[in-house]
Amino acid sequence: MLILSLLIGCNKDREPEPIASAQDTAPETSLTLLVPEDVAWMPTGAAQVSGQARGMTTLTLNGASIPAETDTFSESVTLTRGLNHIVVSGVDVGGDTLTDKATVLAGEFASPGDTMTDALSTHIGLSGLDAIGALAAGALDPSLLLDKEGTINPIYAAEPLPGNTLYADLAGLTFSPADIAILPTTGALEVTVTLPDLLIDLDAYGEVVWLDYGLDLQMTAEAAIITAEVMITAENGELEVTMLDPAISLEGFAYDLSILPDFIEGYLFVETIQGTVEDMLVEQANTLVPAMIDETLTGLEFAYTVPILDSVLSLAAAFDGVDITADGVALDMGVDISVPGTGTVSYAGYLAAPLSSIPAHDVLDPLSLVLSDDLLNRALFELWRGGVMDLTLSTDDGSLDPVAMDGLPLDTATVHVSPQLPPVIVNGETGLLLQAGAVDVVAYTPGASFGEYISLRLTVSADASFSVIDGIVQPQLGALDLDIEIMESDWGIPNSSIPEMVDWMLPQEDLLAMVSDVGVALPSLGGITMSSAELQRSKESLYSVISIDLTVK
Repeated sequence: MLILSLLIGCNKDREPEPIASAQDTAPETSLTLLVPEDVAWMPTGAAQVSGQARGMTTLTLNGASIPAETDTFSESVTLTRGLNHIVVSGVDVGGDTLTDKATVLAGEFASPGDTMTDALSTHIGLSGLDAIGALAAGALDPSLLLDKEGTINPIYAAEPLPGNTLYADLAGLTFSPADIAILPTTGALEVTVTLPDLLIDLDAYGEVVWLDYGLDLQMTAEAAIITAEVMITAENGELEVTMLDPAISLEGFAYDLSILPDFIEGYLFVETIQGTVEDMLVEQANTLVPAMIDETLTGLEFAYTVPILDSVLSLAAAFDGVDITADGVALDMGVDISVPGTGTVSYAGYLAAPLSSIPAHDVLDPLSLVLSDDLLNRALFELWRGGVMDLTLSTDDGSLDPVAMDGLPLDTATVHVSPQLPPVIVNGETGLLLQAGAVDVVAYTPGASFGEYISLRLTVSADASFSVIDGIVQPQLGALDLDIEIMESDWGIPNSSIPEMVDWMLPQEDLLAMVSDVGVALPSLGGITMSSAELQRSKESLYSVISIDLTVK
């Protein structure tokens, strides 16, 4: 009893120890994904994933179980080309489910400041060269070859005796429809220009014993045949077409000089006229034929602008190189795409196609185009970088359709859309796939009964395909598939209603049109029409091949 009293006395001034509750004794729990960072730009292949996991009983990484015995985790995942979503989730000791996510863009990236050198090429096959030759021949008429107004006349002058002279002027030159044959060889084109049924009209005049006279003469040839090599090179982004060493022959040349005065030496007259006409035809062909071929090939240039929302996308292609073989002419082009804007985003570059996947042209096609996915991915990147995809929509200015609000318990709303990564086109499991990840959407709904603010993170995808429509290679998109993550909200509505609200807030038609509008226009070859075009694509390739049939108007 004494000992008990002493113990009580010693402790009478001490506060009683509080009884610990279950909440106070529960360990601190957290789940944080540290590596990789959200919206990172990474290479494809194996990537390390690590983070903190305090007080977790189970853990999964992208749905697969990983160890949860320690306060940290470190695992490896395989990143595929395009957007990758890394999700770590688990149940803590209190029975709550915790989740952390990161969206990264994986692939090879190229600088948007550089010209794309392997994004676009074309090949003109033998039948395509035939079409170009037919077009050029149809534009070649005698008036182009006859230079009567220049210094050519008189083309003959002789004064053999005092009081006796002979002059001859070229008065006319006609021929049946011309033919231009273009045969490719290694490094050059062999061009043959045939002018059938050549008729040369001459005005002969002068004096015989000081008496004036004038005569009409004609010379004919079954055909004038001009042959030459034509070189095509790319200089400063443009094509240079040059005819080398042209030669001419007049087949079946005939004439009648019986009405000329006797003092005229016929062979001198004929040789002079023939040589002058030949020189004239060669000179004019040397000027006209390369220009006609050049004008036709220049139609292969790609240069145009496309209005997209409140901005303009510009695409310009320049010729980088020319390769002439027995199969035809291959033209490589450098492409630049630009969008004016004031975006301030950081980036590693646009998603680039590996050069190892470039397919070969079908040399049997009249015209073949090979287009890289880089064209579309660069365009999407430039739109993103230029801030075109940063949208602010409001009922105040009508950019957010108030009619669509009928039935919703709110009067006004403002929505901000801001993608943190550029949309990309990649190969999916069943075909092409448009991906847009880390799209931040913030909605302000002042005065709404259910709340005034919500912040969302969206992942958007859609099946895609390429089609040739009205001469434009356009991506065609299916319906958008949305994955919604609520970041912060005071909306007091069930989460199941959020997708319907997002569908109203997100301008899907504008987003779909933004992608479809960045198509690539097929070239125009002057008087050559493209009667049909067929697009082919293999799953392994990041390029599209377009086979085009040509018809001369």
